[in-house]
Amino acid sequence: MSSTILIVDDEQGIIQSIKRMLRFEPYHLLEASDSQQALELLQTHDVHVLITDFQMPGMNGLQLCQHVRTHSPTTFRLMLSGQVDYAELRAAWSAGDIHRFIAKPWDNVLLQLEIKEALKQHSLLQQTHHLQHLIQQQQPLLMTDQNWVIKLVNQPLCELLKRPESDLLGLNLFAQTISAMPVTLETEVTRQVEQQHTWLGLFDLLNAQDKQSVWMSISAFNHDYRVALCQAVTGQTQPDPQHEMNRYGAYNQLDQARAPKLLIIEFAADDINNDDVSALCYERIQTVCGDEFELYAPSPHVFILQLPQPLDAHYCHELMHDIQQEFSHALHFQQQTLALTPTLHIQEKPAEMTDWHEWLRAHLGIQKKAKLTIPSQGTSDHDAIQPEEEQHWVLPVFNQAGNIVALKAPLKTPHNWLAWLTQIQRHWQPLSRQPLPILIDCLHVGPESLDHFLRALKQQRQQHAIHCMIMLSEGCLISQEPQDIAWRARLHEHQCQLFITDFGRSFLNSRQIAALPVQGVSLAAEFLLQLRQQKSLAQSRRLLQRIHDQGMTIYAPSIHSTEALASAHQSHVEWLSGSMLSNEIQIEQLCWYA
Repeated sequence: MSSTILIVDDEQGIIQSIKRMLRFEPYHLLEASDSQQALELLQTHDVHVLITDFQMPGMNGLQLCQHVRTHSPTTFRLMLSGQVDYAELRAAWSAGDIHRFIAKPWDNVLLQLEIKEALKQHSLLQQTHHLQHLIQQQQPLLMTDQNWVIKLVNQPLCELLKRPESDLLGLNLFAQTISAMPVTLETEVTRQVEQQHTWLGLFDLLNAQDKQSVWMSISAFNHDYRVALCQAVTGQTQPDPQHEMNRYGAYNQLDQARAPKLLIIEFAADDINNDDVSALCYERIQTVCGDEFELYAPSPHVFILQLPQPLDAHYCHELMHDIQQEFSHALHFQQQTLALTPTLHIQEKPAEMTDWHEWLRAHLGIQKKAKLTIPSQGTSDHDAIQPEEEQHWVLPVFNQAGNIVALKAPLKTPHNWLAWLTQIQRHWQPLSRQPLPILIDCLHVGPESLDHFLRALKQQRQQHAIHCMIMLSEGCLISQEPQDIAWRARLHEHQCQLFITDFGRSFLNSRQIAALPVQGVSLAAEFLLQLRQQKSLAQSRRLLQRIHDQGMTIYAPSIHSTEALASAHQSHVEWLSGSMLSNEIQIEQLCWYA
């Protein structure tokens, strides 16, 4: 099925120009001369991408996009105009009314690239709205973080558990207050989800009155979140306490107000040093108690039975006697006869421990996840205690001949910029007579950290020559806000050359960039791959040539494939970096490239 693109402009020549540009693409093209016609087409067609002019009679392009956002939210909205104020445009983009803007006159290669990216984003919008529909529909659903802390529940789940949303948010899915599942299930579910599998099974949730069994499907939503879909088990009946009592006189359901006991069954470690023998012992213990108690095996020679508090001393003695009797008979394994004698004893939670779950976890060898240490208010990461010796890293940037032309700051910014600069200078001097060339990407360096860098730069320049280049977004470069103007003035004061990031993804075209006080452009990764396409190769080269003619350096920071490397060489891109050339290295390793 071809993608549908709607072009809206009151100038027929503009529409025809875009249609000619896309004539060889597998798109279904619709056209409208004003916003009213566009809205009528949107009612009868599933439009993937809207390309609209700004100034039109009646409803303008921005108002059209606002209307489309409400009535066709999965349509990607791209505005194409030369008459919109940039501040107004940024405000519309920040508000989410438009997704992208391309200035007239446009570069065909950039517009085609934007359309292809828009179709990918349309797919993402569809998935997002599908998830939103899933959350709002009658399927009970919850979402947790990677530590199983509940971050989102929908109304159907709240109704199922007869509990308000506020009672569920912030709880651990496996906590005693919400789940009646064994603590070891958390380990198994975590293992499956981290392997990108989906766990499916019966899950006992605790509602406001009793236990609610549901079928639950749990999978990874992304690296940081897990999503669980629930379906109530139909035909559930209230348990009869008289029939829930097991043959040892205890109720299967734990008394939530009282911590259970643990029956520790331990063999000599030398007697059970084989997983198969351990499995046979597990089966024998389970034969005695059936499914009436939770049985854990934290190590091959240790087994733990979780006993509810109503199980009094007489019944505990009876259970322990039955287990001893089971092992009075020798165990046969691989033509060997093994006489195993377990040692049994009861343990109860110490009074000073408030959480019996954590006590149980300790016995099972399940470690608590380490907590992040948050600096106290009023301190910065520069004031925090740092490791005694910090490893300093750098990313080499090469020219077409393979020589280092710049050293880029690592993604994980240094805690001590002065120490970083000092170490780089010490290892750079034996390799080159040129001033130390430093490249900083502000997308990865926060304002506070960059402020620390500039102070370190000023101090280091008192002894050594340093050529510093700063990569900024287009918003930072053209904003007229007083703080942004002051920030650019400070960079100029520190004699920093400026690069604009993500050319090919930015709002500005090559002509507008040429008017900015920048000395270079950094190419977006998708633009670099676009250069390889035969249909756009000639146009792409002309576009880059215009940038070269303005005396600007062209930098490709995303050389992560042979295709990207070939494209950069073919298009005479001057500076290159990425995993195909070198990963980040320790500063001491600069000598490798001497």
